[in-house]
Amino acid sequence: MNRHDLIVVGAGIMGVTAALRVAAGGMRVRVLEQSGAGSGATGVNAGTLSLQIKRVALMPYALRGHAWWRRAGDAVGFKETGGYTLAFNAHERTLLEGRMRLKIAAGAPIEFVTPAQVRAAEPALCDRIVAASFCAQDGHADSTRSGVYLRRLLHDAGIELSECAGVVGLAAQGSGFVVRTANEVMHSAQLLLAAGAWTQPLAAMLGVDLPIIVRVNTVTVTEPGPRLLNTGIGHASGL
Repeated sequence: MNRHDLIVVGAGIMGVTAALRVAAGGMRVRVLEQSGAGSGATGVNAGTLSLQIKRVALMPYALRGHAWWRRAGDAVGFKETGGYTLAFNAHERTLLEGRMRLKIAAGAPIEFVTPAQVRAAEPALCDRIVAASFCAQDGHADSTRSGVYLRRLLHDAGIELSECAGVVGLAAQGSGFVVRTANEVMHSAQLLLAAGAWTQPLAAMLGVDLPIIVRVNTVTVTEPGPRLLNTGIGHASGL
Protein backbone atom coordinates (compact mmCIF):
# COMPACT_ATOMS: atom_id res chain seq x y z
CA MET A 1 0.00 0.00 0.00
CA ASN A 2 1.21 3.50 -0.89
CA ARG A 3 1.85 5.00 2.56
CA HIS A 4 3.67 8.18 3.57
CA ASP A 5 4.27 10.24 6.70
CA LEU A 6 3.31 13.40 4.79
CA ILE A 7 1.82 14.17 1.40
CA VAL A 8 2.29 17.71 0.13
CA VAL A 9 -0.11 18.91 -2.54
CA GLY A 10 1.57 21.64 -4.58
CA ALA A 11 5.16 21.86 -5.85
CA GLY A 12 5.64 25.60 -5.57
CA ILE A 13 8.12 27.22 -3.25
CA MET A 14 5.91 26.78 -0.17
CA GLY A 15 5.20 23.10 -0.74
CA VAL A 16 8.71 22.14 -1.79
CA THR A 17 10.54 23.94 1.00
CA ALA A 18 8.15 22.47 3.57
CA ALA A 19 8.76 19.00 2.12
CA LEU A 20 12.51 19.50 2.28
CA ARG A 21 12.34 20.60 5.90
CA VAL A 22 10.25 17.71 7.18
CA ALA A 23 12.21 15.16 5.12
CA ALA A 24 15.40 16.45 6.75
CA GLY A 25 13.74 15.58 10.05
CA GLY A 26 13.26 11.97 8.98
CA MET A 27 9.71 11.91 7.59
CA ARG A 28 8.85 10.02 4.40
CA VAL A 29 7.40 12.68 2.12
CA ARG A 30 5.78 12.73 -1.29
CA VAL A 31 4.94 15.84 -3.31
CA LEU A 32 2.04 15.94 -5.78
CA GLU A 33 1.68 18.62 -8.45
CA GLN A 34 -1.19 19.05 -10.92
CA SER A 35 1.13 20.52 -13.56
CA GLY A 36 4.90 21.03 -13.29
CA ALA A 37 7.05 22.10 -10.35
CA GLY A 38 6.95 25.87 -9.95
CA SER A 39 4.27 26.26 -12.63
CA GLY A 40 1.90 28.35 -10.51
CA ALA A 41 2.57 31.68 -8.82
CA THR A 42 6.10 30.54 -7.95
CA GLY A 43 7.14 30.52 -11.60
CA VAL A 44 5.18 33.39 -13.13
CA ASN A 45 5.71 36.29 -10.71
CA ALA A 46 7.78 39.44 -11.25
CA GLY A 47 10.73 38.07 -9.29
CA THR A 48 10.98 41.09 -6.99
CA LEU A 49 12.96 40.44 -3.80
CA SER A 50 12.45 43.59 -1.74
CA LEU A 51 12.52 43.71 2.04
CA GLN A 52 11.05 47.21 1.88
CA ILE A 53 7.67 45.99 0.65
CA LYS A 54 7.25 43.25 3.26
CA ARG A 55 4.80 43.61 6.15
CA VAL A 56 6.38 44.35 9.51
CA ALA A 57 4.92 41.27 11.20
CA LEU A 58 6.41 39.04 8.47
CA MET A 59 9.89 40.59 8.51
CA PRO A 60 11.59 37.67 10.36
CA TYR A 61 10.30 35.30 7.67
CA ALA A 62 11.20 37.72 4.87
CA LEU A 63 14.79 37.90 6.10
CA ARG A 64 15.05 34.11 6.21
CA GLY A 65 13.43 33.87 2.79
CA HIS A 66 15.85 36.41 1.36
CA ALA A 67 18.75 34.33 2.67
CA TRP A 68 17.24 31.28 0.93
CA TRP A 69 17.19 33.07 -2.43
CA ARG A 70 20.76 34.27 -1.91
CA ARG A 71 21.89 30.68 -1.35
CA ALA A 72 20.06 29.61 -4.52
CA GLY A 73 22.18 32.17 -6.37
CA ASP A 74 22.80 31.72 -10.07
CA ALA A 75 20.43 28.75 -10.25
CA VAL A 76 17.50 31.19 -9.98
CA GLY A 77 19.21 34.26 -11.42
CA PHE A 78 19.49 35.97 -8.03
CA LYS A 79 20.77 39.56 -8.19
CA GLU A 80 21.26 41.80 -5.17
CA THR A 81 21.02 45.21 -6.83
CA GLY A 82 19.79 47.32 -3.93
CA GLY A 83 16.53 49.22 -4.06
CA TYR A 84 15.00 52.62 -3.34
CA THR A 85 11.53 53.51 -2.11
CA LEU A 86 10.46 57.03 -3.05
CA ALA A 87 8.09 59.71 -1.78
CA PHE A 88 7.01 62.68 -3.89
CA ASN A 89 5.01 64.82 -1.44
CA ALA A 90 4.62 65.48 2.29
CA HIS A 91 1.92 62.84 2.78
CA GLU A 92 4.02 60.19 1.09
CA ARG A 93 7.06 61.24 3.12
CA THR A 94 5.13 60.66 6.36
CA LEU A 95 3.92 57.31 5.07
CA LEU A 96 7.41 56.25 4.01
CA GLU A 97 9.17 57.30 7.20
CA GLY A 98 6.55 55.72 9.49
CA ARG A 99 6.54 52.38 7.69
CA MET A 100 10.28 52.11 7.24
CA ARG A 101 11.04 52.94 10.87
CA LEU A 102 8.86 50.01 11.92
CA LYS A 103 10.62 47.70 9.46
CA ILE A 104 14.05 48.86 10.61
CA ALA A 105 13.01 48.10 14.19
CA ALA A 106 11.93 44.63 13.02
CA GLY A 107 15.44 43.95 11.69
CA ALA A 108 15.33 45.06 8.05
CA PRO A 109 18.63 46.61 6.83
CA ILE A 110 16.94 49.77 5.56
CA GLU A 111 18.35 53.29 5.75
CA PHE A 112 17.03 56.74 4.85
CA VAL A 113 18.85 58.59 2.08
CA THR A 114 18.53 62.07 0.62
CA PRO A 115 16.96 62.87 -2.75
CA ALA A 116 20.39 64.00 -3.91
CA GLN A 117 21.85 60.58 -3.11
CA VAL A 118 19.09 58.87 -5.09
CA ARG A 119 19.59 61.14 -8.08
CA ALA A 120 23.34 60.57 -8.01
CA ALA A 121 22.80 56.82 -8.12
CA GLU A 122 19.87 56.90 -10.56
CA PRO A 123 20.12 59.97 -12.82
CA ALA A 124 17.22 58.79 -14.98
CA LEU A 125 14.76 59.54 -12.15
CA CYS A 126 12.89 62.83 -11.99
CA ASP A 127 13.80 65.67 -9.62
CA ARG A 128 10.51 65.64 -7.67
CA ILE A 129 11.66 63.17 -4.98
CA VAL A 130 11.24 64.57 -1.46
CA ALA A 131 12.25 61.53 0.63
CA ALA A 132 13.67 58.06 0.07
CA SER A 133 14.80 54.88 1.76
CA PHE A 134 17.37 52.36 0.55
CA CYS A 135 17.99 48.67 1.18
CA ALA A 136 21.24 47.23 -0.16
CA GLN A 137 19.84 43.68 0.01
CA ASP A 138 16.90 44.34 -2.30
CA GLY A 139 17.09 42.70 -5.69
CA HIS A 140 15.38 40.20 -7.94
CA ALA A 141 15.48 36.66 -9.29
CA ASP A 142 14.25 34.93 -12.44
CA SER A 143 11.07 33.19 -11.35
CA THR A 144 10.94 31.15 -14.57
CA ARG A 145 13.97 29.18 -13.33
CA SER A 146 12.40 28.26 -10.01
CA GLY A 147 10.69 25.08 -11.16
CA VAL A 148 13.92 23.51 -12.38
CA TYR A 149 15.66 24.49 -9.16
CA LEU A 150 12.90 23.15 -6.89
CA ARG A 151 12.76 19.89 -8.82
CA ARG A 152 16.51 19.47 -8.38
CA LEU A 153 16.29 20.11 -4.62
CA LEU A 154 13.64 17.42 -4.24
CA HIS A 155 15.68 14.97 -6.31
CA ASP A 156 18.85 15.60 -4.32
CA ALA A 157 16.93 15.08 -1.07
CA GLY A 158 15.46 11.80 -2.28
CA ILE A 159 11.88 13.11 -2.11
CA GLU A 160 9.42 11.63 -4.60
CA LEU A 161 7.77 14.25 -6.84
CA SER A 162 4.77 13.36 -8.99
CA GLU A 163 4.04 15.97 -11.65
CA CYS A 164 0.89 16.07 -13.78
CA ALA A 165 -0.74 14.35 -10.81
CA GLY A 166 -3.74 16.47 -9.90
CA VAL A 167 -5.63 15.45 -6.77
CA VAL A 168 -9.20 14.31 -7.49
CA GLY A 169 -10.12 13.13 -4.01
CA LEU A 170 -9.22 13.80 -0.38
CA ALA A 171 -10.72 12.14 2.67
CA ALA A 172 -9.88 11.78 6.33
CA GLN A 173 -9.54 8.14 7.33
CA GLY A 174 -8.76 7.03 10.85
CA SER A 175 -5.81 9.07 12.06
CA GLY A 176 -4.68 9.98 8.54
CA PHE A 177 -5.80 10.80 5.02
CA VAL A 178 -6.55 9.10 1.74
CA VAL A 179 -5.35 11.01 -1.33
CA ARG A 180 -6.51 10.10 -4.84
CA THR A 181 -5.18 11.14 -8.22
CA ALA A 182 -6.41 9.84 -11.55
CA ASN A 183 -3.91 6.97 -11.34
CA GLU A 184 -3.18 6.31 -7.67
CA VAL A 185 -4.60 5.97 -4.20
CA MET A 186 -2.23 7.01 -1.41
CA HIS A 187 -2.39 7.04 2.36
CA SER A 188 -0.66 9.58 4.56
CA ALA A 189 -0.47 10.26 8.27
CA GLN A 190 -0.43 14.00 7.58
CA LEU A 191 -1.44 16.25 4.71
CA LEU A 192 -0.22 19.69 3.63
CA LEU A 193 -2.22 21.69 1.10
CA ALA A 194 0.18 24.13 -0.53
CA ALA A 195 -1.59 24.69 -3.83
CA GLY A 196 -1.88 28.48 -3.68
CA ALA A 197 -4.93 29.73 -5.57
CA TRP A 198 -6.08 26.11 -6.07
CA THR A 199 -6.23 25.34 -2.34
CA GLN A 200 -9.91 26.23 -1.86
CA PRO A 201 -11.42 23.32 -3.87
CA LEU A 202 -8.95 20.91 -2.24
CA ALA A 203 -9.98 22.02 1.24
CA ALA A 204 -13.63 21.64 0.23
CA MET A 205 -13.00 17.93 -0.38
CA LEU A 206 -12.33 17.71 3.37
CA GLY A 207 -15.41 19.74 4.26
CA VAL A 208 -13.41 22.88 5.03
CA ASP A 209 -14.59 26.24 3.71
CA LEU A 210 -11.41 28.22 3.03
CA PRO A 211 -12.25 31.51 1.28
CA ILE A 212 -9.45 32.66 -1.02
CA ILE A 213 -9.32 35.94 -2.90
CA VAL A 214 -7.05 35.86 -5.94
CA ARG A 215 -5.33 39.09 -6.96
CA VAL A 216 -3.51 39.06 -10.27
CA ASN A 217 -0.66 41.47 -10.98
CA THR A 218 0.29 42.15 -14.59
CA VAL A 219 3.92 42.21 -15.65
CA THR A 220 4.95 43.60 -19.04
CA VAL A 221 8.00 42.05 -20.67
CA THR A 222 9.59 43.89 -23.59
CA GLU A 223 12.48 43.38 -25.94
CA PRO A 224 15.83 44.35 -24.38
CA GLY A 225 16.47 48.08 -24.44
CA PRO A 226 19.00 50.54 -23.02
CA ARG A 227 19.47 50.22 -19.26
CA LEU A 228 17.90 53.18 -17.46
CA LEU A 229 17.87 52.00 -13.85
CA ASN A 230 20.36 49.91 -11.88
CA THR A 231 18.27 49.27 -8.76
CA GLY A 232 14.74 48.31 -7.82
CA ILE A 233 12.42 51.32 -7.51
CA GLY A 234 9.33 51.35 -5.28
CA HIS A 235 6.81 53.89 -4.10
CA ALA A 236 5.91 54.95 -0.57
CA SER A 237 2.42 53.47 -1.03
CA GLY A 238 3.97 50.01 -1.23
CA LEU A 239 3.46 49.65 -4.98
